[in-house]
Amino acid sequence: MVGDAEHLPYKSGYFDKIVCNCSLEHFQNDIKALKEMNRILRENGYIVLTVDSLSYPKTKEYVREKHRETDFVVNYYTIPKLKERLQKAGFNMVYSKYYLNSFISSFFFELGMNLEWSGKLFRASAPIFYVLCLISDRIFGTSRGGYGLAVKAEKCENIE
Repeated sequence: MVGDAEHLPYKSGYFDKIVCNCSLEHFQNDIKALKEMNRILRENGYIVLTVDSLSYPKTKEYVREKHRETDFVVNYYTIPKLKERLQKAGFNMVYSKYYLNSFISSFFFELGMNLEWSGKLFRASAPIFYVLCLISDRIFGTSRGGYGLAVKAEKCENIE
């Protein structure tokens, strides 16, 4: 089913869980979209979100701007910013974690941006890069920021 994130085509309380993967950062009115997700969740339901953060401490500004332009990003999120948005929409954040949050992940993210995620060599090497990033994040990752942010939040009140 296709729908508008600010006017979802489901009745109130329809879902137990919602997964929103790398989408919220593209919405003009993220709070309205989150309120709509709240509306279609049943009582005690929860959402799992991944969003673009680009808050890794050594992220270069030109990388943010290029990413914003090429990927049509409206909002970047930090944990405090997303927590505040979720609370306005009637959610309580119960878990949050930055990912792609090490110097190796940063290197590969910037390489991908510069190569525009294309080229046979880059695409063929991507699975290896991914594993290296996972290992690097586990060993060297920081909790102060990352290129992405994963969050779980529970519905705490009904927003009308």
